[in-house]
Amino acid sequence: MLMLGLMSTIFLACKEEDEGGNPTPAITSVTPNSGAVGTQVVIAGTNFGTSPTVSFGNTSATVASGATATSITTTVPTGLAAGAVNMTVTAGGQTSAASTFTVTAAGGTGGVVGAIGDTLGKIENLTTLAAAVDAAGIKAALNAKGPFTIFAPNNAAFTALLEALELNDLPAVVNALTQEGVAQLLQAHVIPDSLGAAELTAKDYTTINDSTITITKEGNNVFVNGAQVMTADIKAGNGVIHIIDSVINLPPVTEPAPTMVAITDADLVAGQTYNWTADNEYLLTGLVYLEEGGVLNIEAGTTIRFEEDTASFGDNTSALIITKGAKINATGTAESPIVFTAEADTVNSTLLPSDNGKWGGLVILGNAPASLKGATTNIQIEGIPSTETRARYGGNVAEDNSGTLKYVSIRYTGIGFAPGDELQGLTLGGVGSGTTLDYIDIYSSGDDGIEIFGGTVNISHISVAFATDDSFDFDLGWRGTAQFLFALQGAFGQDHAGEWDGADPDDAPLFSAPLIYNATFVGPGQGVDQPIAVIMRDAFAGKFANSIIQDYPGIGIEVEDINGEIDSYARLVMPVDGFQVEILNNTWAQFGGATDVASLVRPTIVKDNADTPEDETFQGVGTEVVNELQANDNVYSAASVLTSVSRDANGGLDPRPAAQMAAVTASFPPGLQSVTYRGAFEPGQPTWIAGWSTLAQFGFLAQ
Repeated sequence: MLMLGLMSTIFLACKEEDEGGNPTPAITSVTPNSGAVGTQVVIAGTNFGTSPTVSFGNTSATVASGATATSITTTVPTGLAAGAVNMTVTAGGQTSAASTFTVTAAGGTGGVVGAIGDTLGKIENLTTLAAAVDAAGIKAALNAKGPFTIFAPNNAAFTALLEALELNDLPAVVNALTQEGVAQLLQAHVIPDSLGAAELTAKDYTTINDSTITITKEGNNVFVNGAQVMTADIKAGNGVIHIIDSVINLPPVTEPAPTMVAITDADLVAGQTYNWTADNEYLLTGLVYLEEGGVLNIEAGTTIRFEEDTASFGDNTSALIITKGAKINATGTAESPIVFTAEADTVNSTLLPSDNGKWGGLVILGNAPASLKGATTNIQIEGIPSTETRARYGGNVAEDNSGTLKYVSIRYTGIGFAPGDELQGLTLGGVGSGTTLDYIDIYSSGDDGIEIFGGTVNISHISVAFATDDSFDFDLGWRGTAQFLFALQGAFGQDHAGEWDGADPDDAPLFSAPLIYNATFVGPGQGVDQPIAVIMRDAFAGKFANSIIQDYPGIGIEVEDINGEIDSYARLVMPVDGFQVEILNNTWAQFGGATDVASLVRPTIVKDNADTPEDETFQGVGTEVVNELQANDNVYSAASVLTSVSRDANGGLDPRPAAQMAAVTASFPPGLQSVTYRGAFEPGQPTWIAGWSTLAQFGFLAQ
């Protein structure tokens, strides 16, 4: 008993000594006792020691330097939801009793929610949201299982949200929803699936918290719970985050129908300025001319439609013609391209790539040099009746300026007033070097994609898909540059990827001699009827370099050689006025029957069609063409050199080189961009047709 009492006395004495060395802290006051995240708070009390810690619920707060045994200064930590929270002080291993603190507003820059708020506060538009979220590291914080994509409905939906919540900006939305609300919102939108636009059908998806998301596809538009998303491609690695829909009880938001403005030729007058805006759509009927001195400004995102031709050919063809001395300024953006299209090309359109010839096309005429049968001025443009004097071009102003086309899409064109005399998707006559043509998309043309008659205009970033004649047709003395050209030919009717003519007649002093660099021409595939990929004729004397030509059924190139006449073969052998045919550093792949670059060449065959006993066929030669290819780093590959080729709307088209190729041109002529790759697209980088072009918007292009 004595021993037991002694041990008890020792134990109690030790306990009293421990408690005396580490007394329990106590909070006597908190000033203020409520405030938003980030508010500075002073805590008064006892036994705080020299290194106290403070917690708001389970969230630690930062203690300012200079804490004493009776006073601590701290800040309400980030990541807290609005409402009451227990606040405690810990010192020497002992924790005080809780004191209530009321968080009046969540927010700050900590944690996942804060990072979302900060990210949204720094971006200027919705299209940068995914990149901003990725850069902020939010992807990993939200879902460690793999990547996902964030996409959002249109601006009108965000505007409606802000108005409904009476908030001014997107960070305020995050703050208003609180941490719990944001977490629920995000969790409710994780779809454990991987979908592309072409795979979408009306379908319901149940998310990990049993909320239901309905995804529907109408034409080329995708809706999530009734809200239209900004892109038809919602492919994701592990899920999709949709920022706003019925989870926060917003009704579906649809864009108001634009006002349709009817335009006829009488509505555009010489010398006047016109402004077409994106809140309207414009329907043009017949041939509409912007006459001399007129200026047409078209806002980014505007759609211009053309009344469909009701006969095979005739005066009722619809087209827009920018005449000599007039200007068109159609400056779209990658986010908001300007679209020239058929009246039938609506949201629920079922038009196919073969549905061309719905209207004429876009025509631009200028005062730059051109030559046709001795005439250098007042040359009549192809595709418009010769009685129309406003449809003439040519002159001596090399730097003539007809305006700007940038991020412009031209669809379903190619009809004129007589067979063999049709309009193209884009027709240029005598257009000068002061004109800007960059990022042009031409889709489904019933004739050529783009045809250039003379002039000095420079073109770049031009995509031509599914033209039934030539993709790129040059003629009558064009002396410009062309860089970054893309052609995708279909199997339902087509001619050359490039038909490059020099002059008419062939011995005219002004002949075409452009610089054509960095093209990617994808042919119609094997087993279809196409005579040749590229033909140079009529004394053409240009350069073709740094390009990729792939997937053709037969011959790669012909340089016209006609016995006893001036022709392009002569311009290959001997320069004229410093101009000479050159074929440099190109890659040719997947040509039916070809085994090397020599087998790509077809000598010219000319038939004498005169009905006489002396009928004969002249066989030209191709020796110098073969020598040109072999001596200038042209290479042939039996296998594909592009990442993937598809002519269907299945997301399978990726025209970038699959790998870096042979050496490129050592130096680029003035006015061209120096690059280190062949073809129109840089390996491993986004294509310049992504997002805005018809191929991208209609689901052909891999994203």
